[in-house]
Amino acid sequence: MDHHQNPHIALTWAPEGKRSRGRPKETWRRTVEVERQKMGFATWMEAVTAARNRVEWRKQVNGPILPEES
Repeated sequence: MDHHQNPHIALTWAPEGKRSRGRPKETWRRTVEVERQKMGFATWMEAVTAARNRVEWRKQVNGPILPEES
């Protein structure tokens, strides 16, 4: 993927500086990381490899993604 495309930027962007004290904010990246782990992918590369096989990917993600949604 080109480094200037929005999905690549969204996955690799890291804010500079420090957050204020308290509970960490829930970010899109953290949410996706949790969903990826719940789907059984240990790494991003496993998810990318699975996503390249569109037929198998559709079978896996057409149902509820998170167990608590079922």
